[in-house]
Amino acid sequence: MLGAIACWAMALIFGAYALPHVIVAWFYRTKDLKKAYNAEWALVTGASSGIGKSIATKLAGQGLNVVLVALGDSLLDSTHKELSERYPRVTFRKIGVNLGVPGAYLDTIAKETADIDVQVVFCNAGYVLTGFFADVPADQQMANLECNAVSAVQVTHLLLGRMRAKKLRGCFVYTSSAAAMIPNPFSVLYASTKSFLSSFGASLAAEVRPYGIDVLVFHPSPVATRFYDKAHKLDAMEFFKKFAVSPDELPDTVFASIGRVVWRDVGPTAVGFRLLMKLVDYNLMAYATALFAPFMADFKRQLQAGWPAHGVNHRPASAWQQHLARRRRSSSSAATAAAEAPASGSLPAAERGQPDDEQPSAAYVHLPFCKRKCSYCDFPVIAVGKDLAGTPHVQDNMRRYVDWVLQEVEASARLNVAPLTSVFFGGGTPSLLPLPLLEEILAALDRRFGLAAGAEVSIEADPGTFDAQRLRSYMGLGVNRFSVGVQTFQDDLLALCGRGHDLADVFRAVEAVHAAGVPNWSLDLMSGLPQLTEELWGKSLEQALDAGPHHISTYDLQVEEHTPFARRYSPGEAPLPSDASAAAMYHMASHVLRGAGLEHYEVSNFAMPGHRCAHNMAYWEGRSYYAFGLGSASYLEGRRFSRPKRLNAYRRWVEQYAADAAQQGRQVGGSWLPRESADDRLLDTVMLRLRLADGLQLGQLAASHPQGGEAVDALLRALRPHIARGAQSRARPQVSRAFGDGVPMKIGLIWAVAALFLAVIAAAGISTPGGLSREQIPQFVLLTHDDSIEDDTYDLMSAITKGRSASGCSLTATMFVLASGTDCELAVELYHRGYELADHTKDHKSLIKLDKSDIEAQIVGGRHEIAACGIPEGDIVGFRAPYLDTNPDVREVLHEAGFLYDSSLMEDTQGDSVS
Repeated sequence: MLGAIACWAMALIFGAYALPHVIVAWFYRTKDLKKAYNAEWALVTGASSGIGKSIATKLAGQGLNVVLVALGDSLLDSTHKELSERYPRVTFRKIGVNLGVPGAYLDTIAKETADIDVQVVFCNAGYVLTGFFADVPADQQMANLECNAVSAVQVTHLLLGRMRAKKLRGCFVYTSSAAAMIPNPFSVLYASTKSFLSSFGASLAAEVRPYGIDVLVFHPSPVATRFYDKAHKLDAMEFFKKFAVSPDELPDTVFASIGRVVWRDVGPTAVGFRLLMKLVDYNLMAYATALFAPFMADFKRQLQAGWPAHGVNHRPASAWQQHLARRRRSSSSAATAAAEAPASGSLPAAERGQPDDEQPSAAYVHLPFCKRKCSYCDFPVIAVGKDLAGTPHVQDNMRRYVDWVLQEVEASARLNVAPLTSVFFGGGTPSLLPLPLLEEILAALDRRFGLAAGAEVSIEADPGTFDAQRLRSYMGLGVNRFSVGVQTFQDDLLALCGRGHDLADVFRAVEAVHAAGVPNWSLDLMSGLPQLTEELWGKSLEQALDAGPHHISTYDLQVEEHTPFARRYSPGEAPLPSDASAAAMYHMASHVLRGAGLEHYEVSNFAMPGHRCAHNMAYWEGRSYYAFGLGSASYLEGRRFSRPKRLNAYRRWVEQYAADAAQQGRQVGGSWLPRESADDRLLDTVMLRLRLADGLQLGQLAASHPQGGEAVDALLRALRPHIARGAQSRARPQVSRAFGDGVPMKIGLIWAVAALFLAVIAAAGISTPGGLSREQIPQFVLLTHDDSIEDDTYDLMSAITKGRSASGCSLTATMFVLASGTDCELAVELYHRGYELADHTKDHKSLIKLDKSDIEAQIVGGRHEIAACGIPEGDIVGFRAPYLDTNPDVREVLHEAGFLYDSSLMEDTQGDSVS
């Protein structure tokens, strides 16, 4: 009797479950959603491939216009193109967003759908993270939660609110999973988020049904999509993958279920799990899973620590990764560094004995491959084409190039006792290089020179060449700083510059950086670009801050010879910004970025506290560094050396370098230039240190340059009076605060270096004509200055030209005055103090391409405006052309206007009255 009752109860349970599925499967056909809801638009998340793409295809086949929401990558582009060509009468919109990054995606979706009524919504986006829950970084877990569950809630809230406000009918469909029904160790968050969707959809259905809005949650069995390619090779996943069905088999069943059931299990695995859970209590299933988990092969494999926790690399850990893991497990970074660095006595004789300040602490590696060469670029690069980086031919070329770099590293002498504290991969676009090749280079550097625990390892990465997964892979190799080459937030300027990415790539790159949890990243911007206005520059700065980098570099465009820009543009001429506008952009960057809490620590660089670029600081502080690769320049033992810039020449050089190392012992760098003289090193120190806000510590000069002799003493004597006066001058900061008080760094550098040259001239070691002593030679020093006379110009010129040099030289100056922007009161004061005022044109335009009438307007017009300040026009007899650009018409205009000389003319004038 009890057995019969149990059988009937079981039949009722299974019947209650099976009846809706049987009715839908046998008696209902696919629902035409366009007709059912009188709808025009549908939206699908996760639409670029797999289930989402199949759903979008089905919707388009019913005549619905479709909004495709997915990661903005080439896959979304190709899906959009494919569907647009297949259904020419249907409108497709693509929205490239990362649903794992909170906030930004919802604003984008709201904006892109504001002008349409979306009535059919498929929330399909989702992915899996595998591994021990506690081992997967929290930020990655939160991104997974955001994508799988929170984004569905956000999109539903947005579009449901619109539908109710307009009293529209429609439907919401959620892609759950068979994994929602059972405990899932090693993919905890995935199963939990899918279970949430099941409950969320069932609860929501009761609320919205009275408004004519249907809700369906479907639980598919395993489907053959990219899901399995991105997941770890868990045994369970590998098993169920064998039974995976095509995503094209799902839409008919799903569309037939909408409005007829709330939950629908699709496929044998989902149905089997559901029936199992009707037989077995969930609590019992959870307990049994926990009880037997330690015996699972997946559990044992996790304990072996052969996988990274975030599911990036399916390979067993490489020797380099195992080395990193051991280093990270060390209780003391200092102890690790000491243990890995060989003692000085253990190094070969040729590889020790360098003073501490000459021991290299950094290494630069040039990786020249890029999608295309930018219009302003004069670096040695190899353009591989936009979508060709992964082709066998290009991959083979990359392999060969890395082999040459490895040869160079191996053949180089170790000049450092302590391990390297920074490595920088520059290019080119280093993020195009396959990760295994990058790993080989890192391992070779560590093997040869040592790499300190916690060393800064930076890589340049252009938007469009990486996603969050790739960034995590880099971090798995020890890369801990990323420099993202955005350059501008204007699409038209990116195209004009020939960049290999667009603005959509930029936004996706920023999303990827945050999704990956990158601990330290920098964003590069360029000012001075063609058609760039101060207003657009201000917007770029704000957008850069919104991106949230730890570091921002702002570089002013330099029009280099033999580049497309050099053929198109002349400096200072439209469409390039004027010099005044470029200066304004510089000041704007400093003001805006410092106002946002970034430290303006170097001429072009800004950083949040604790995020200065350690590698570049090695350059600016004058420390020695290694360099490897095409066209790279090293600085070792007081010598600079640049490798060949052409690939074949570099290959031949490496082969010879390696052969010499095999015969003669390891090399330092090649056919070296002579060692720098003491004066050269002093000049380098001043120029490099004055790039930094920390500036030049005068008291340390003598100690750090003991061979500088009289040049150091003369420099100190020349600078100290001006610094003392500057302590009371609003425009003359201490040298140790080179631009922190707002003084234009360009002007500050000019005069500091000028002072250094005066000091070197005054040094006793400088040879003189005829061997005469300096006391026997009448000396007169004339400085020249270009551009407008303003407060900073006036104060700096006054400071450096008061009095005499250390050797008694008189100091005076000729001011080649740009009429535009000049303060008349200051110009007149300089004139009455004995300075010569000469003409530098009216508006600082290059004269090369102007006709004679325009040249006359610039030259004579400039003199008229200077004279209008109250300076006799007859005293303005000198001229210098902007950029020293001149032509025969310039000389003719100068002659006709009564000028006596042109300092921009370099050739012999053969008696011409203008010389």
